[in-house]
Amino acid sequence: MTLSPGGQNPLIKQIIEEFCPRFAPGATIVFWPTPVGGWLEAISPEGTTLWKSGELSAVLAVANAAQAGVGVNTPLDGAAGLDDVVITADAQSVLIGRRSGGVLCFDVASGATRFSVARALSRIYDVALAEDGRAVVSGAAITRDEGQERLVAALVCLAADGTIAAQLGPDQLGDHARWVVPIRGESDVLVGTASGVLRLDPATGTVRWKTEGAKVQGSIGATVVGSGGGGGVAFVLESSSMQLWRVDLRTGDVDDEPGDTRQRLTLPVNLMPVGGALAITTSLGLIVIDESGQTVGADGIDAAGRIEPPVLAEGLAIAVEASGRETQAGESSSKLYFIELPSGRLQSVANVMLMDAPRLPMVIEGKILISQGPVTLVFDAPAK
Repeated sequence: MTLSPGGQNPLIKQIIEEFCPRFAPGATIVFWPTPVGGWLEAISPEGTTLWKSGELSAVLAVANAAQAGVGVNTPLDGAAGLDDVVITADAQSVLIGRRSGGVLCFDVASGATRFSVARALSRIYDVALAEDGRAVVSGAAITRDEGQERLVAALVCLAADGTIAAQLGPDQLGDHARWVVPIRGESDVLVGTASGVLRLDPATGTVRWKTEGAKVQGSIGATVVGSGGGGGVAFVLESSSMQLWRVDLRTGDVDDEPGDTRQRLTLPVNLMPVGGALAITTSLGLIVIDESGQTVGADGIDAAGRIEPPVLAEGLAIAVEASGRETQAGESSSKLYFIELPSGRLQSVANVMLMDAPRLPMVIEGKILISQGPVTLVFDAPAK
């Protein structure tokens, strides 16, 4: 393994830490906020600009000046401003939701606007893109009861032209919707609610099944493994006890016992599909669970609690020590761990000299980016 010389790259550091990058094939999509809204830029792997959206204030601006700086309590992100945004992307589209209700959808390749909706909901908590291109927006709507305004759970499904194809309310969602996850290979999505999980057809608004109860209520996220058409499962992370529950995508049935996560679940946590398995990364390390719910891999790093949560590259997981070790020369050196997937076997270890405590590493186009202090170090990722 060789490490290329690192260098100062404040722009990459700023993009990583402040401007919510989303990655699509062939481009990195960056949202740049402005005092009146913001704009998108698509950046190629070589660092050149592919397109810019122009100012998005017409839809992304807060509805009125009196609401500027007003906070909104979200189920998973805590307190947020009405002018904050949530962003998701797939190979075809970039979807932006303003907390105050506006929604924009762009074409990844050209930057052309697919649709814009000035106020899809009164509040937006999460956005997702279904496999068929429909946008699913969860949040809250304002209703008036005996002259009083109140927020109730709401979700809308938008067709390719931005028109409402279907919508759900508190009868189906209960107190609130928490997250939305598309099912790969299907046009359906999973929706996490305060009381459980449901499977939704965004084209018609049909709830195919709903599962409730202590195992899946108040969940903080889910990841789909396998295709819905061939069965597939979702792994749902329950928040109060930090347990992982396997849910059958066909029926909504939940396993009797939680997944064996080897006591490695802690916040922050990342759940990511790897082939036909689920990779879980935290500061306590990495574990891999297959579609049947069996634990098939775990890392052998003897640095639990001292690493940043590993990130995934092609066939590898990469972790860096959160705090450096002092060398004989008085410099700070951190270990960089390369872990095979799905076995979790430690492939190699490298020492890197850091000026400050590292942030979560990233892997982009075969390069490892480690932000620390005012400098971002860039290394070559090892071959599989």
